[in-house]
Amino acid sequence: IALRSENWPVAERKLLALREQYPDSPGIMINLGILYQNLERDSEAEQLFREAIAVSSDVDAYNLLGVSLRRQGRFDEALAAYRDALAIDPEHADTHRNIGILYDVYLGEPVKAKRHYLAYQSALPEPDERVAGWVTELEYRSRQAMPAPAPTETQDVQ
Repeated sequence: IALRSENWPVAERKLLALREQYPDSPGIMINLGILYQNLERDSEAEQLFREAIAVSSDVDAYNLLGVSLRRQGRFDEALAAYRDALAIDPEHADTHRNIGILYDVYLGEPVKAKRHYLAYQSALPEPDERVAGWVTELEYRSRQAMPAPAPTETQDVQ
């Protein structure tokens, strides 16, 4: 409850106490990592996600690891973490959204970004309007980037 209500100090205290009781619980590691992401303590979050992965190859841990790595500017490592998540669950919606963001915003690969945004949308019960806007923007940018057709040469017929 403290995590959902964004009461970070209370949530951290409770999660650390739970971690003492259950040191090998990947769920506690992941939730503590999420808390640290919210506090922009990405290197600590990264460590917790790696620990959760070592205990249990959890798709959410790989996805969240990718987010922490991306936020630290470690794009190749983030891409690898997202790919590991998709190897576990090829339809994991959050991973498709996050890898789409990586390709779109950080790696400049709009075709790959669009593919993952669409996979994200198809995994949802109802479309995410914000992501639908991102797809529309990608389509617009790709049309703008296309070179104008070259003029055709005409020859006079005599």
